[in-house]
Amino acid sequence: MTFFGSSANDAAFNAWLTDVSDDTNRGSIEGINAMMPLVAILVVFGGFMSLNQDLPETWTVIFGVIGTVVLVPPVEECFYRGLIFRNLYGKSRVLGYIASILAFSMIHIIGYIGAYSAVELLMACLQYLPAGLCLAWSYVRGGTLFTPIVIHAAINFLTIRHMR
Repeated sequence: MTFFGSSANDAAFNAWLTDVSDDTNRGSIEGINAMMPLVAILVVFGGFMSLNQDLPETWTVIFGVIGTVVLVPPVEECFYRGLIFRNLYGKSRVLGYIASILAFSMIHIIGYIGAYSAVELLMACLQYLPAGLCLAWSYVRGGTLFTPIVIHAAINFLTIRHMR
């Protein structure tokens, strides 16, 4: 992205932040927005630079963390909670919960279809039901997608952290 494109993007994002905030929370939002580049620098230089970049496995870890902790939660939450859950919740609360939880759990096992029996797939699907319920409930309780995104990122981070 060019300097001008980046500046235009920043200006548009700041304008949007101003539109969605009010006088009671604008300072907090702008403070968090101002801290994000510093947090990114700390993550890159503080976390990833301690790894040995000469090893190919290191890059797998770096891109794995970026993908599963930074990129995946917003995309999945926008789809499962923002699109499916929100649209169905207005018609029926139960239908909203069931559809979003089932879709969330099914997408996480779709790669195993054909490799495992139906019973094994069902058992694998069951492990995602509590997380799907928690994320849907946090969306209702928090009133914004930010809450389930942060929880989802934390779950993914803890999962990656304890995989070794």
